[in-house]
Amino acid sequence: MSDQSLSALARLVHGDCEPEFRDELRKIFSDELFARRDGLTYQEELRLTYERMRFANDRVSPEELVEHPHRLFALLEFSAVVSPSLFIAMVTHYCGALAAIRELGAGRDDLDEYVTALERMTATGALLITELGYGNSHVSMRTRATYDHERRDFVLHTADEAARKFMPNVGLPGVPKLATVAAQLDIGGEDRGVFLFVVHLRGDDGLLPGVTITQLPEATQVPMDYAVISFDHVRIPMSSLLHDSASISEDGGFHDPIDDQKMRLVRSLTVAQSVRTAQTAALAAAARASAQIALRYSMQRPAMEPGSPWGPVIRHRTQQRPLYTALATAYALTCHANRAKAAKATAMIHNSTNRPVPPSPLDPLPRTLSLTKAITTWKTERLTAECRQRCGARGVFTVNRLLDYQGLAIVSNAAGGDNFLLCLDAARSMIADFHYEPPSGDLLDRDLWLSLLRTRERELHRALKTQDSLTEAVEFVEAHGNRLILESFLDAVSTVDTDGAAAALRPLAELYALTEIQSAAAWYLCEGLLTSAQVRSIPGRLNELCEELTPHVDLLLTAFELPEDLLRVPITNGDLSMVADIVDLPQQRAAMELPVGVAAP
Repeated sequence: MSDQSLSALARLVHGDCEPEFRDELRKIFSDELFARRDGLTYQEELRLTYERMRFANDRVSPEELVEHPHRLFALLEFSAVVSPSLFIAMVTHYCGALAAIRELGAGRDDLDEYVTALERMTATGALLITELGYGNSHVSMRTRATYDHERRDFVLHTADEAARKFMPNVGLPGVPKLATVAAQLDIGGEDRGVFLFVVHLRGDDGLLPGVTITQLPEATQVPMDYAVISFDHVRIPMSSLLHDSASISEDGGFHDPIDDQKMRLVRSLTVAQSVRTAQTAALAAAARASAQIALRYSMQRPAMEPGSPWGPVIRHRTQQRPLYTALATAYALTCHANRAKAAKATAMIHNSTNRPVPPSPLDPLPRTLSLTKAITTWKTERLTAECRQRCGARGVFTVNRLLDYQGLAIVSNAAGGDNFLLCLDAARSMIADFHYEPPSGDLLDRDLWLSLLRTRERELHRALKTQDSLTEAVEFVEAHGNRLILESFLDAVSTVDTDGAAAALRPLAELYALTEIQSAAAWYLCEGLLTSAQVRSIPGRLNELCEELTPHVDLLLTAFELPEDLLRVPITNGDLSMVADIVDLPQQRAAMELPVGVAAP
């Protein structure tokens, strides 16, 4: 394995994050504190999550994460690999609370108290946006913050039970919480739009007066202290308002250069962009870990066929095709996540060091980040399910993590914004041609794979402009996302100039592209873009690509930099102790008579 090839692939996988910082993170998360603990109660598991969170925070520099957002995203990726629950806690802390204060309160000294509390983690951060009775609709938010000019503070109040904030991780007693709360700003009896307010929810002595928190039932997919929360005329100081570019004058007058309340809502919820970018990065990391676990196990898992000696199940094409496709998808999602991280990191650095500017309705970044999160979630959910299934019975044991990663993808369908609604919002703006132009070109373009995906996207867009169908809208947006992911993958591959790395990536990229094309083969046939002979030839080419990839799989996996002391999964390290009835595997093999193609336990 060439060191140069491995370095080139590692750069492609990890983007802007320096090797030294990645080494530091691996050391942190390889500590025994992050080893899996069985037999804990639900509450004990939650307390362990916050203990791990504080441990990691004490060993990184918060200022370093602010100045280098790619390091923040790397930290969150590692947290997702060792524990999806830890990721949920950390992403709401760093992105939902701390990044929101820095982005919407740039240059303000009166926010130092909140920033210090979050950086030192004397309080952990939370994000309160969604209201119980209104799902993901934030336009008519019922939580209100009424300005009291005489006292120069605000009164935060929950209008009714339906307006209670839903599902933030604030339910565990004894954990001080500092939240950014989205509320309608009321000045002089007039709504001024939705703003974020920094609010202490719970201190060392318990809940603050007027704050009521009810912990929700246990969640098996990604355990966390989810809760509903309400405010009963809670007084919060003037400094709590993240007013961004708006201002309240000495005489109580209000001025906001963003004079459109819908655009103010978009600006106030810019925090969601950081959260969604982190989710995308975490899901790509979970995809990489899942592909590695399933492939490493398949390289060890014995199988037999008549006339041949025992050998690893990965030699069978029925195992190769789905798992090599998972590997290719993990790389594609990673390349696209890196592009999203780079774009958002640039915006975060700008917003934290410059005077805020009103958002442009034509800015494509929020839409792209939303779609990237949605498409990455769907692909990761399918990928993790496939990897789990390909690991047989052992895939169902939580100790082998695959169910954890699948759970993260399942939860991400709604967390950070409902994927279906995000796609419909994106489709609406793209049909209205807001900063969107359908991709041009035809089948004579230099790249047939991209040309097909671009043509499909363009034709679906054209059809959607003549009919109003929610189902077709999601299909179009998914085609748009698939095209962007393939572009990111191919662009990243084109920058690799090391022969060994390029030799590994070329068949991997083709495998991914042809699998995407095959998934919509019926559409391409109906549109006359592919012939029946071309479609029938795809499976054979995929088999050829599996042959080409096999010598490179170890190199491609090693570039993920996920060593055993980080993953800690018995399925890949030969540990059979989890299977009590296996005493002498070689003797059992000899006694077995398995049908053709059936894998041994």
